[in-house]
Amino acid sequence: MEHATVQTNVDSNKESFHTSTKDNRSFFGLLLLSGYHCLADAKYHLTVEPDLTVDAASKTMSRNRFHRLKRFLHFSDNQNLSSDEMSKVSPLYQMLNDRQHVYGPIIWSAQLGDPIHVGYKVWMLCGTDGYPLYYK
Repeated sequence: MEHATVQTNVDSNKESFHTSTKDNRSFFGLLLLSGYHCLADAKYHLTVEPDLTVDAASKTMSRNRFHRLKRFLHFSDNQNLSSDEMSKVSPLYQMLNDRQHVYGPIIWSAQLGDPIHVGYKVWMLCGTDGYPLYYK
């Protein structure tokens, strides 16, 4: 979280936007909540309408703050990017890989799908329970 906070603040200084580690934790918590508490539109998670409001979300952060964090979120310095297509998120994947290797050996097996024709493909090695163990 600290790394994302520093990189977000570096990139957003030109727009006079500042965030904290607490804000980033709240932001990622709201992303997790929106992943399992599905509503018709993502904007409804942070609405103040009484029939649509999700109290935990609306008390955590305002809708405008959430959207500004989403706009400025960075994991790497734009001034020092490598030529890698995934260079903007590579630091995040590397940190996740480093943390996940702490928890024990990995049993290797592959489920390879068809190649995609548009966009980027990010590979994940997952355990039998679906928990991601390695990103590439």
